[in-house]
Amino acid sequence: MAHDDLIDEIERDAIDHNTPIGVALRKCVILGGRSGSEALTDWATRELEGYLGYEGELPQYRVIYAPLMVDGATMTGMVQHQQIPQSSIPEFAREYVTERVELRHGAGELEALLLQDDIRLMPHGASDVARLMNVEGPPGQHIISLYWSVAPGAIRGVLDQIRTATTKLVAELRRTMPADQDVPTREQADSAVVFIITGERAQFHYNVATASGDGASASAAQASAEGATATATASGADPELISLLEELAWRLEKDGETAAAAQVEHVMTIVESENQDGTKLGKLWDAVKVAATTNEAVGLIARIGPLLLAAPHH
Repeated sequence: MAHDDLIDEIERDAIDHNTPIGVALRKCVILGGRSGSEALTDWATRELEGYLGYEGELPQYRVIYAPLMVDGATMTGMVQHQQIPQSSIPEFAREYVTERVELRHGAGELEALLLQDDIRLMPHGASDVARLMNVEGPPGQHIISLYWSVAPGAIRGVLDQIRTATTKLVAELRRTMPADQDVPTREQADSAVVFIITGERAQFHYNVATASGDGASASAAQASAEGATATATASGADPELISLLEELAWRLEKDGETAAAAQVEHVMTIVESENQDGTKLGKLWDAVKVAATTNEAVGLIARIGPLLLAAPHH
């Protein structure tokens, strides 16, 4: 199977509502491996397997809103599917038991939910919250279960957004790939993932001589490339890696993660040093990855990781 054919297949599967979206996502995993893009492989894998245990920011298209409901009993009889206000939740739990629902299920699980007549999802710690409500509530009240009542249309909407994200991924890859290129580079694939999650688009510049035959522009492009090579030789560091680290430090500072931004600056110092301490570099980078919480920072880290591993350490 040619790489270009694989991208075409991803597009066809993504726009065909008769084909489970998991089919297109599995092909995205393959494409991520072929392009060397950890970001693409990770995104498609998370969409397939779910976001349970994922510490980064959940894509916005996976957040919906649904009413809180209870089943229980009172002194006069059973209560089924009764909506309750947010104020009924014990104060300590109001921060995380709200009408905001994070759908962390894998795509296949989401599709399976649509087979249910009544979609009920339980907030984390729902049984403990219900137990406390029984203790603090009026006499004779007994809550059996606390859950979100999710409309099937909301689930369909999320699945449709995953299809749209996959379609946008293909469109962004084609935007950044020259006509004669069969498979995206790691940078192109990484940037496409950042775009579908954050909406931020990277710009790519190709050899103008190949595209238009403009000799003057081609000479300028060649001179720019030679200058970047000279800079890398002088510092012993990959100029792309340094540029991405600088962008990450700025992003973390903007996100209020000043300590992590300082750690990135320290990483740059080590990378540019003639005598690099690989162990120290690894510990610093692990700390940076833990501190990153926004999609933008996580996307940059996914792009930097392979470059950092490829950098020479002494």
